[in-house]
Amino acid sequence: MGLELLWRGWSHGSMFLAGGLCFLLLGQLNRAQPRLPFFLRALAGALIITMIEYAAGLVVNRNYTVWDYRGQPLNYHGQICFGFCLLWIPVAIGAMFFYRILDRKIPPVK
Repeated sequence: MGLELLWRGWSHGSMFLAGGLCFLLLGQLNRAQPRLPFFLRALAGALIITMIEYAAGLVVNRNYTVWDYRGQPLNYHGQICFGFCLLWIPVAIGAMFFYRILDRKIPPVK
């Protein structure tokens, strides 16, 4: 949600939930597949973000009031597009890196 606020200047409350889910899934991917080559983890992370974005779009963006990719090249139903899929690669890398830092600093809840 913070990235969207920086990018567009506004966001939708559902993006807080979608972003949090993406963060948790990316952290678990990084934790469960540490031997997977870094670039493949980054691509898998971008795919996870894209799938969450598409699912969120089907639920909260049916009227294209939250975002609209219909004018973008290689879009799918205006909910996801190739350009943003590529943008999610560095976002996934950053999220996995940040998750790893938090995972080391915060003790597990017992």
